[in-house]
Amino acid sequence: MIIQRYLFREVFQTFLAVLAILVLVYLSHRFVSYLADAAAGVVSSDLIFELLILKGLENVGTLLPLAFYVATLLALGRLYKDSEVVAMIAGGIGLPKLAQAVFWTSIALAAVALVLTLYVAPLVATLQQETLARAREESEITGLYPGRFKVFPSGEQTVYVQQIAPDRRSMHNVFVQTRKRNRDEILVADSAYQRIEGVDARRYIVLENGHRYTGTPGEVDFVITRFETHAILLDRGKPQPEFQKHGTFSTMELIGSDDRALKAELQWRLSLPITLVVLAMLAVPLARTSPRQGKYAKLFTALAIYFVYNNAIGVFQKFVERGDLPPAVGVWPVHGVMALVVGGLLLAQAAPPGHLLGRLRRVRWRNPKV
Repeated sequence: MIIQRYLFREVFQTFLAVLAILVLVYLSHRFVSYLADAAAGVVSSDLIFELLILKGLENVGTLLPLAFYVATLLALGRLYKDSEVVAMIAGGIGLPKLAQAVFWTSIALAAVALVLTLYVAPLVATLQQETLARAREESEITGLYPGRFKVFPSGEQTVYVQQIAPDRRSMHNVFVQTRKRNRDEILVADSAYQRIEGVDARRYIVLENGHRYTGTPGEVDFVITRFETHAILLDRGKPQPEFQKHGTFSTMELIGSDDRALKAELQWRLSLPITLVVLAMLAVPLARTSPRQGKYAKLFTALAIYFVYNNAIGVFQKFVERGDLPPAVGVWPVHGVMALVVGGLLLAQAAPPGHLLGRLRRVRWRNPKV
């Protein structure tokens, strides 16, 4: 019991540190993305940190398997490096006891991951979608400065603004030139504001109380039209992948749905706690190193296995979405194969030296006997 508490403390302390680093890296990436959206006028800068918090809560469950996997590998690797595992085995605590301690710890953490992915993440995803829609509605006018001409990337619109309100929500004395099929349109308005529409965040400038001059340069057939409101598309935005919307469905909606994509989403959510347990058990044989190798000796191999495993789950999920695999098969073969590999490695390390599995262990890992 004392040894199990010691192992739990070593793994859990490392787990908290690794999880904090992963969350920090992920939020830094999202922060840069939200800054770019704010600079493009897609979201309001006042809501960036609120969106960051929601994004972190939504995805912390997906980071738990990797964090605990790396933490278990590093913690056990340190015990091997300091020869503490040798002392444990000499005291009668072998690999089965180490694996048992890691297994029950992973089961407890998998229960937390299950709650996060099945119940918390969908609620947070829905709240994030609502916040993002509000952020787009409240987005500031960006890229436009008083007294300067702004040519948009499409090359079809040139905008000049004489004055922008202090809250950066409205513009005054606006000039817009658009060019389509060798015909120019010049619009002059007393005021204007920005509008964001659709899931792909199309950006419009809405002119109020102005005139439109339409014609061909060098000709005299210009048409003058007075308008009260006129909207011009400035940016077509970026289409959002359809599968990202599935995260807002509750788990009960996924269970009762006949849609292949929603069934695949449910299997993805259920895969996270399973992945956590399987990877934690894989870290036990991978952590076996000699004192000269150090606790980071198998880190690259471990990460390579993680990416192959995680990508295989994603591929089988896509097969279910497209109908190439029946939902009853789904992603479960990936977990089954990985569990068999992990079980084989654990048996090979736990087998006596003269056993066939023991000889396989020495050939495969080439580690000194402990």
